[in-house]
Amino acid sequence: MKKLWIIGSVLTAVIIILSLVGCSAGTTGGNTVVANQQQGIWVTGEGKVTVTPDIVNISMGVQSNEASVAVALQKASGAMDNIMAVLKTNKIADSDIQTQQFSVNPQYSYDQASGKQNITGYNVTNTVNVKLRDISSVGTIIDAVVTAGGNLTVINNVNFTVEDPTRYYDDARQKAVDDANVKAKEIASLSGVTLGKPTYIVEISSSLNPIFYGNSASGSAIMSSQSSTPVNAGSTDIVLDIQVSYSISN
Repeated sequence: MKKLWIIGSVLTAVIIILSLVGCSAGTTGGNTVVANQQQGIWVTGEGKVTVTPDIVNISMGVQSNEASVAVALQKASGAMDNIMAVLKTNKIADSDIQTQQFSVNPQYSYDQASGKQNITGYNVTNTVNVKLRDISSVGTIIDAVVTAGGNLTVINNVNFTVEDPTRYYDDARQKAVDDANVKAKEIASLSGVTLGKPTYIVEISSSLNPIFYGNSASGSAIMSSQSSTPVNAGSTDIVLDIQVSYSISN
């Protein structure tokens, strides 16, 4: 019986400790008030900074379709060599040129009579991502690349962005905090309560919204436009969100 009494006392103590860990308690006017993380005013603050892009990433390359895989490879390689020569002429560093895709795929047609697929040719695709640090040269380089690669040229997209967005995050974070404070004060005023200090703060997301131009345009389509391809960098947004919980009192 003594052992059972000791075990019962230990279990009771454990339950009390777990209860204290799971919530915090305070005393107001002789009454115990239990608080948890769900109490208070919860808001999400957004901070946005609009900046001018300082680099541009261009996805470019070649695509060849021929009956023979050897011929498809030969033509794609020749066109890509010409494009790379243009990039070197324009002093694009090797570190700013990265292969994105290289693939060789058979092309099929369906024979209804036999119910089989037959190989009709081969597609060779070779694309690279080129980082340009001189935004003013975008149109000129695109024109030169299209001329070099001819009808095999593919420009997938032009992406204006910021190389080092971290230096703008401090400003975005301050704006997010200010936005959260304004929202919380308004909610407290509308609800007839007094807003307290933040009890919980977390940065829930941050993003850089780049600007994209173009969509899988062929060389012949681009060359049918003006002699100097017009491209405008515009601006881009750096967005950061935080979530804040404020204590309240009546």
